[in-house]
Amino acid sequence: MRPRKIASARLKLPGRARPQLVRYDVVDGVAIMEGDIVLGPAESVTKRFAPQGEGSSPFGTERAMGVDGGKGHLWPNGEMPYEVDATVSAEKRNDIQWAAGEAATAGLKVRPRTSADTDYLIFRDVGEGCNSYVGRIGGGQPVNISGCGAGSVLHEIMHAAGFFHEQSRTDRDSHVTIVWDEISDDAKHIFEKSSEHGSDIGPYDYGSVLHYSRMAYSKRGNPTIVPVVPNAEIGQRNGLSALDKAGVQELYGFGGGTPTTPGAQPGGLPWPLGGFFPPGQTPPGGQPAPGGQTPGQGLPPGFPPLPPGFPQFPGTQPAQPGQPAQPGGQPAPGGQPAAPQLPPGFPPIPPLPGFPTQ
Repeated sequence: MRPRKIASARLKLPGRARPQLVRYDVVDGVAIMEGDIVLGPAESVTKRFAPQGEGSSPFGTERAMGVDGGKGHLWPNGEMPYEVDATVSAEKRNDIQWAAGEAATAGLKVRPRTSADTDYLIFRDVGEGCNSYVGRIGGGQPVNISGCGAGSVLHEIMHAAGFFHEQSRTDRDSHVTIVWDEISDDAKHIFEKSSEHGSDIGPYDYGSVLHYSRMAYSKRGNPTIVPVVPNAEIGQRNGLSALDKAGVQELYGFGGGTPTTPGAQPGGLPWPLGGFFPPGQTPPGGQPAPGGQTPGQGLPPGFPPLPPGFPQFPGTQPAQPGQPAQPGGQPAPGGQPAAPQLPPGFPPIPPLPGFPTQ
């Protein structure tokens, strides 16, 4: 193992609205967080990910990744041109082609570079492990695939597309238990989670190709990550999950494939919650409703009932004059449905034509 040291800095990571304290490894002068996410040369990482007004990019064609907090790190139209370095074997070239094809099922276009492409990936196999930057950095950016199987190549492409690890989400402690005593002492910082609420996309996904395995960085061969849902599988590298694909479509605005069922996330809530899609998005077989709000298809079989007082979409019918709108409700004047009472802390429901809000 190459010598490394652990450092920390206040960084504004790609796509994040606010800076946070990040601990990372410094390996051969390169800063790497969470084991395989490249931050760049260690001596200038604080400038590169500086909050707005605190620094600028020292990398010429590369952009200061922390300055926009929006979508400047994404690839226009989801097109990710690439070159393959001469160090990559024929077998690994096949792995790249497979991973590109799998990424295409989510709408990403991982394709060979043309002379018109100024921003592009460079796949290489130079004995540096599997790692990648998060998002587009400008110019040619390396994706190291030494020792990677095809599924791990896909994992790194997802990082390059702009995604972080699943187990670093802000809500991960509700879905997995991190067994700190079983993690190698020099790898505990790799399991830190994001401090920014609202940065997660969709529900937690045990089946994500971006989720670490149960035994990741184990020092005694015992699990380091234990799912809350018994027998849930984590760490697969066979392809994108339904929620991986939905995440790409959400982040890039492709639309047309957001699942309304938990998919690979046992015990999760449908996404989007309540079956309503953002303006311009339509579920399979559905028709856009006024204002871009499309009724979903209801809850999946076996899904637990919604809390008392929660509106039952679809199927809520206006009450007849003088009749309660729902059990325990007050008669609805003029036959209009009464406004629902939401559980404490529950997010507000998107407004619907003809449906009263609170």
